[in-house]
Amino acid sequence: LPARAAGKALDLKAAADWRPLSFSRTGKADAADVVFAGYGIAAPKDGENAEYDSYAHLDVTGKWVLVWRDLPNSVDAKTRIHLSRYSDLRYKAATARAKGAAGVIFAPAPGIKYEDELPKLSYESGSGASALPVVAVNSKTGQALLARANTDIANLTRQIDAGDMVSGLPLAGVKVSANASLAYERRQGHNV
Repeated sequence: LPARAAGKALDLKAAADWRPLSFSRTGKADAADVVFAGYGIAAPKDGENAEYDSYAHLDVTGKWVLVWRDLPNSVDAKTRIHLSRYSDLRYKAATARAKGAAGVIFAPAPGIKYEDELPKLSYESGSGASALPVVAVNSKTGQALLARANTDIANLTRQIDAGDMVSGLPLAGVKVSANASLAYERRQGHNV
């Protein structure tokens, strides 16, 4: 995953700093700009739940989208249940694709402790590959990319975690390209 921030190459190591997800499109993806879209959730209004759209006023066409895993931390239980329907990684990737993104970069959400900062690479039976490259980065890499946003990141994080709809941001001078290759192993299983 070659990434450049302000013209400097970031030295990212596979399996330590980043990894493709099992449903990523394989092959080469040319370098493109990166934008940040909060949690990457687009949830329509539903009864008492207001619309929530991480992509409001954000043009992601032909760009990589950096989004946090999971959903906002500090929302009430009713909102959490509503947003959880739209927070699956595969669903978020499909949403980014529908918005015209070139690829998706998932990063750990601030303030959440993960067993593994990078989602496990495992096959989901019955599911095919996404139509775009999808990778996950560790917290350090996600923060390095997000540091290029022209804003107060701590304040932005508080607003997003409170459930406020905040417009996404371009990450100045950040470009990412990828060349993902996944090999699937075929094994015999037993249904008991």
